[in-house]
This record gives sequence, C-alpha cells and structure tokens, in this order.
Amino acid sequence: MQIQKLISTIDCLYQGDLNSQVSKIKEDSRKVQKRDIFITHAGVRAHAIEAQQRGASAILSPVFFRDLRVNQIIGDTARSKKDLIKNLYKETIKNIKIIGITGTDGKTTTSMLTNSIINESKKSASIGTLGVKGNDINIKTQLTTPQTSDLLNTLNKLYEKKYEYAVIECSSHGLFQDRIDPIKLKAAAINRVTRDHLDFHGNQKYYFKAKSLIFSKLNNGSPAIINSSSPWLEALQKKYPKLNWITWGREKGDVVGKVVSKTLTKSIIQINLPERKNIEVETNLVGDFQIENILTSISLCYSLGFSESEMVNGIYGLKNIPGRMQKIKNEKTNVFIDYAHTPNAIKNSIQSLKKICKGRVFAVFGCGGDRDKGKRPEMMKAGMNADKLFITSDNPRTENPDSIIKDMLKNYKHAKRIEVEKDRKKAIESAIQSAKKDDVVLIAGKGHEEHQIIGEVKKPHNDLLFAKEVLASCA
Repeated sequence: MQIQKLISTIDCLYQGDLNSQVSKIKEDSRKVQKRDIFITHAGVRAHAIEAQQRGASAILSPVFFRDLRVNQIIGDTARSKKDLIKNLYKETIKNIKIIGITGTDGKTTTSMLTNSIINESKKSASIGTLGVKGNDINIKTQLTTPQTSDLLNTLNKLYEKKYEYAVIECSSHGLFQDRIDPIKLKAAAINRVTRDHLDFHGNQKYYFKAKSLIFSKLNNGSPAIINSSSPWLEALQKKYPKLNWITWGREKGDVVGKVVSKTLTKSIIQINLPERKNIEVETNLVGDFQIENILTSISLCYSLGFSESEMVNGIYGLKNIPGRMQKIKNEKTNVFIDYAHTPNAIKNSIQSLKKICKGRVFAVFGCGGDRDKGKRPEMMKAGMNADKLFITSDNPRTENPDSIIKDMLKNYKHAKRIEVEKDRKKAIESAIQSAKKDDVVLIAGKGHEEHQIIGEVKKPHNDLLFAKEVLASCA
C-alpha cells in the first residue's frame, strides 16, 4: 500500500516520499524487512537506525530523527498504530473470523478443541502458547498472545492461505496491553480463572479485570461464553448487557455436561444442548477437568452455528495436545507430561489421575523464579494430593533454586513423602525409577517447553524427550 493512502486518516506529521510502498508493520527493529513500517514507541534512535539499515520503508515515532534518510511519520504511536493497522490489514480483519479464549488454565486445550471442531467444515488455525497451528502452517511464537504487529502479520498470512477462522489464546498480559486491538472478536470465552501472574497484576481482582477485557473486544450481540457458576457472571452481564451470554456447567447452564466413564486413555462425556439432550462425546484427553475445556469449546462452536456431528467428530479427532496431560506410551509405567504450573492446575491434574490409576501417583514439579512468591506454598499444598512428591526446579531464572524450594517447603519440612532434587533431570529420573507398573508419574510445569531458564540462559531441556530416555533405559 502507498504511504500517502496509508496515513490519509491519521493525525500526524510526515517527512519523506508519499509514494513509497509499505507491506507490513513491525514493532521489533530486529524483524524489519524491506518495505516495512517500523514503530518505535519510545523514539529510540538506535532502533530507528537499525530499521533503516534493514530497509524499512518508513518509521513511526513520537519524535523526529535528524540525519535519517528513511521516511518518517511523527505522532502519537499508540493511536496512529491502530489506524495504520485498520488501513493496512483492512481485508484481513474484515474476512477472518477471530475467536478469543482466555483463562488461567485450559486456554491451549480449549483453543485446540475449538480449532479441531471448526476444521471439520472450515479452515481454521490456532494462535497461542504452542505457536501458530493450522493444516498447512506451523510457526513457533515467543508469546502466548503475540504483539499487535506480529499478530496482524500472522493473521494476514492466514488470510493469504485462505483461512476462514483463527482461534487466539488471549493472555492477561496480552489483554491488559491491548495486543488484540483494533481486532473485533466473533466470539469470546473465559475459562477457569485462578491464581497466577500476581507479580504483574498485583492482586486477584486486577488479574480477573484484565482477563474480563476480552468481552470488550466483542460487538453487540456476539457470543460471550462463561461458566454458569462463575462469581463474576452477574457483574459481567451487567457491564456488557448487549452481548449474547451463553453459560456452561456440570449441573446448570445453556450447555451442560458430565463424565460418564473414564480410563487412563479416554473418557466419555454426555452433553446437553438447549435443543438436544444426551449427546455422547468421546475424548482421548485425560483428566476430569477436561470437561470444562470441552464444554467451553462446544459452547463457542454451538453459538457460531456448528453442527452436533462437527462438535462430536472434532473433539474425538483431537488425540493429544503437546505437553497437556500427554501420556507417554511405554510398558514400564504410566508417565504424563503436563503444563500445570498453578496451584489449581496441579491439584486438578493429580486428583484426576488418582481417580483412574490403580497404583500411586507421583508428582514432579517446582516453581518459577522471579515470579509470584506467594504462589509457592499454595503449589505445595496442591501437590500434597499426590502419594509422593519430587520437588525440583522449574525455571529458576535469576533466583537461587535452593531459595525457591525453601519457600515451597516452608510448611512441609518434615513430610516423609517429599523428595527434594533441584536438578530437574535427576528428579524425573528418580520418580520414574521409583514407580511400579500401576503407578502414574506426573511431570508438571513445563509441558511442551524445549528449554529451562537458569540465570539468564535458556538451556535445552524437554520433559517429554528426557522422560522417554529414562523409560528406554529402564526397559
């Protein structure tokens, strides 16, 4: 697009060639390519120079840079960015139906389930913790909810590949920082909200307030999905009275479901929709808590007009999700890799496994460094639901791993069923070697991640691959 047309609706100053062409918007100077517009929100000269060297077509900045040859747009970067996005990505925003999902636990699973259902009849991709996932696209990303420019460039790529839907995981950070603006969502859902990220948000009230911003991204009449037993339901309905509220629950709601049978490899769930009762859904996803993810995804897809068969087949077709209660096939013992890293998620994962395993449940996990310290004793309390705990390091970052473990063990110093080993690999090895055939080992906290952050260094580590090595050595 020509710069003259791009900035025609923007209140700004301009220095340069109005006939220059622009293809993408970037907010990281290291990612700039030819014909990009680079936005430097803080007006950092070094970043502007790098963008110029990389071939940027123009730079948007709150200040004018003397001596730079590159075209310059000078103005309020936050407001101007929204207008630039609306103008440059107009067709993408108009034509892709975007669904947003938030919550503390279950965002990834719910988005993957929703994506699987939609793909029964439409072309859809998911954007979130696991990256960008579609039938013909697989891109790793750094953030659960990408920065606005990265998100729009990804959506534009999907649009070019003829995708009709995109399911986005909306993190509390992403919502608070307005990363999905100016996108309007087709439908939105909020899943389980429990303690997390209080180092960023300050307290639970502000954490939920950030999560609930997802509903501000909907047009009037759009579907808004929430648990019927949510303590915030009434307040949200009053705040957004013109949304099409659809509730789900195990006992009451517009969409109701219950687990009728379960094993270590599959569950059967009975679903009631407003006009259709006793629908049986089979899933290979393990854990009682998965019903909440399934009910959220069904509520979303029901609200958007997808059929019963599409919902049943879509859920059955999703066999596993990397690092989400992912079972390792082997003869020695049952090992699950899970991303659970909050007290609620740890508790749910352990309790779900205890209900379906014949032996004992061992849990391996730690707590992240440089994060909410108040969560650490709660993580231990949740972990005590297991028969034996192997307390280890997660991502200690710049904190001393011993100090993190000390915070965790504050109220459990003499518990006999706790083994402490700060080396994560040794802790995993010890847990697997201690387990017998009918036991279950839950390795929690890192899920799909391929590194461990020690100090400021990302060291290669993958729980799944290492657990497979240990199991192979035990064969």
